[in-house]
Amino acid sequence: MKMIKLTPNSNTDIDEFRKSISFVSSDICSVDFDNGNFFIGISSQGNEEKIKDDLVHMMAKYRTNSDDKECFFELDIQRDKYYDCYKDCGIYSFGNGQVGFDEKGKFLLDYFDNVFYEFAKELGAIEKLYPVMLPIDAYLMTGYIKKSPQYVIFCSSLKDSIDTLEGTYEAVKNKRVNEEIKEPEYALSPSACFHVYLEYQNRELAQDTLITFRQNVFRNEGRLNYSEKGRLCDYYVREIVMIGSYEYCLFIRDKFMKWSANLMERTGLSGDISLASDSFVLPKMQKYRKIQQIDKSKYEMHLSIGKDETLSTASYNLHGKAFTDPFNISVKDVDTVTACIGFGLQRFVLAFFSQYGSDEEKWPEKVKNAYKARMS
Repeated sequence: MKMIKLTPNSNTDIDEFRKSISFVSSDICSVDFDNGNFFIGISSQGNEEKIKDDLVHMMAKYRTNSDDKECFFELDIQRDKYYDCYKDCGIYSFGNGQVGFDEKGKFLLDYFDNVFYEFAKELGAIEKLYPVMLPIDAYLMTGYIKKSPQYVIFCSSLKDSIDTLEGTYEAVKNKRVNEEIKEPEYALSPSACFHVYLEYQNRELAQDTLITFRQNVFRNEGRLNYSEKGRLCDYYVREIVMIGSYEYCLFIRDKFMKWSANLMERTGLSGDISLASDSFVLPKMQKYRKIQQIDKSKYEMHLSIGKDETLSTASYNLHGKAFTDPFNISVKDVDTVTACIGFGLQRFVLAFFSQYGSDEEKWPEKVKNAYKARMS
């Protein structure tokens, strides 16, 4: 294995650049950051010069911005220790960003999901249920494939041929299944809200509308990134989607951000709610991070999972007309926009376990009592 050393500049966004590295080349085998330098291992057959040039070009596009630090709310609770939730809390990994929970983890996931759901209902949300496969045509309309293609996980099936069916086992065994499948018509949805726009396509709604549902979402986060705690490929989201005027969407988002801050205080969860931006791997898409920061269109809840570590557990997003225009959605007599809020349920549980551990006697009183009532 060959090694490439890269020294970032003082204004390089280390975390965002690191997420993008595995997408540069399939010959990249490892990524380490030590003493201010990246050490990137590549296979012996990899083109070292080209890979290094591509990495340097990409790193130049990842710049920190002082606006990143704007904080809406912060709660700093000094803790004697943080727990290793993967070792001590009944969480098991299936590899590549897939995790399972035991009884306590499942309880916490359902408990907090219900907490989020109840507040959405209090604000007038209607509950929905959606599939996980998204038609490719709808995926294209969202603009997501153009801006964040790294997340795409396509769905396909075998060609309609008896010869194909009879040869499937050998094709899979010999790693030539690509020759036997159809052009994908679907993908696993990387964002929970997309099915809402597909449902309401070409419709005029009578009034501002609030929708909530629990949804499985799927993202290819990069094969070298799944060692990062909480980096998941397959996870549940409690989603809240707003369709209506800008004032309505902003009102609901602000309500949820204030309520979330109160939830952190009530539950004693250290962290913050602060201005954020999406991860855009393609260098030419980095401009959208700046746009999101200027418009203050995205905030995230970050919960502590270690002394100097946090995990993003929720996002609060204003979309403008990014979805109402392509899907032709409107509210009567209103200049219509959309917004969404998503709580990552597994991530929320991971953060809770990191701060409180798996011993329910150390949990906040309300959570502990709910667990004991459930188990009795």
